[in-house]
Amino acid sequence: MQIRNYFGKSLGNKFEIDKYVSYVRFKQYLNNDFNTARSRTHEWRMRVAPAYNINSNLKLGLTLTYNNYLLKNNSNQEDINLAGSVRYAFDNMAVLFLADFDAFNTDDRGLVPVENGIEDTTYRLNFTYYAL
Repeated sequence: MQIRNYFGKSLGNKFEIDKYVSYVRFKQYLNNDFNTARSRTHEWRMRVAPAYNINSNLKLGLTLTYNNYLLKNNSNQEDINLAGSVRYAFDNMAVLFLADFDAFNTDDRGLVPVENGIEDTTYRLNFTYYAL
């Protein structure tokens, strides 16, 4: 089961909290006896994406994502992810290029910076069609 609520707000001038990327999500996983103790039971995520509108079609964004996972063995795991993006919208379509990396992860000491996290950057290209 998943519940997701998108949000956004104009911050004045050409800045905004991007309503297509920013959201709060709760996800519950269905586990059975075959899942390991490290399997997730619940997940909370908050993603906030401030953006700068270059023009009506082109947008530059930064994204901060916080994840909190509850595992089957009742332990918590957290991470924080940072991303940069470029979104080009035209007609009822959009193309998004995103580069992201893990900035903080949980270990024995709690939430700590990921050593050389930027070296493990992942890249995504997303095409979206908005049906009218």
